[in-house]
Amino acid sequence: MEKPHGLERMIFFSDAVIAIMLTLLALELPVPEGDTATALWESLSEHGAAYLAFGISFAVIAATWVAHHMLFTHVHRADPPLITLNLLALLAYVLVPWASKTLAESTGGAGVALYSAVMAFLGLSMLLVLRHVRRAGLLGPETPAAVIGGIRAWTVTTMLMFALTIPAAFFFGRPVMFVWPVVYLGLRLAAVLYTRQGRRATVEKHVEKHVE
Repeated sequence: MEKPHGLERMIFFSDAVIAIMLTLLALELPVPEGDTATALWESLSEHGAAYLAFGISFAVIAATWVAHHMLFTHVHRADPPLITLNLLALLAYVLVPWASKTLAESTGGAGVALYSAVMAFLGLSMLLVLRHVRRAGLLGPETPAAVIGGIRAWTVTTMLMFALTIPAAFFFGRPVMFVWPVVYLGLRLAAVLYTRQGRRATVEKHVEKHVE
């Protein structure tokens, strides 16, 4: 089924903004200096927080884009509230490079808290988009429940993970950020397993229906 022109324009615009944000993340990376391997390694170590922030930001943006792509594959029409909520999500995206730079340059927990707040805002905005397309009936009738459930589970858990680290950052400081990759990989694994199980159940139900 061909999507309405207005919906296609919104999707293309969103993809362009997200692609630019990923590019800006790389442009903000500090360039290591050194004429020897030891000096180069020391320079890389000094900017370790910046590289870690880049890796986490890239992973979260990429995963959120995948969720956005999977969701809008099943959205068959758009309305003004959806356009507004999608712009809110794009606002969260454009704040990520700024938050990553703040995280890299801040030496205390404030930078970690600010970065966590931006990432939690990104998760919340995507959750609001998902909530609206479901309640407004913008999804196609054949949309797999497992896909929507997987997107919702991923979005909620990611949002909660970063939201909880906001107060933790003021108590534990920068070491909190090293917990993110571990939790993130665990969440991604859980989301993949949940989606696969849901798809398998859908296929089995479809086969049983035709056998009967």
